[in-house]
Formats: sequence, structure tokens, C-alpha cells
Amino acid sequence: MLGTQHVAIWDSEDRTLLKLLDTPGLPAGGRAALEQQRADVHTLLRKVPR
Repeated sequence: MLGTQHVAIWDSEDRTLLKLLDTPGLPAGGRAALEQQRADVHTLLRKVPR
């Protein structure tokens, strides 16, 4: 169960993934994996009451 106390952790994860996506020369497979992880994080964040 996700609660409001987890929002900061998942926001941090989202920022980290965004930073990794800005990595020059990132292979397409790595980019796709990071984008999927970021989509998963956004799904979780939408479910948490704020």
C-alpha cells in the first residue's frame, strides 16, 4: 500500500529516471527500459492520495 509518506521517494525516483534519460548516447534498449520505469512511477504516483 502506498501512502502520502511514499510520495517523496517516488518523486525522487522520477527525477532520477529523468536525469538518466538525458544521458548522451543512451542505447535505444536502455532508453526504452527507463521510459517504462518512469511510466510505472507515474502510474503509482497517480494512485496515491495527496
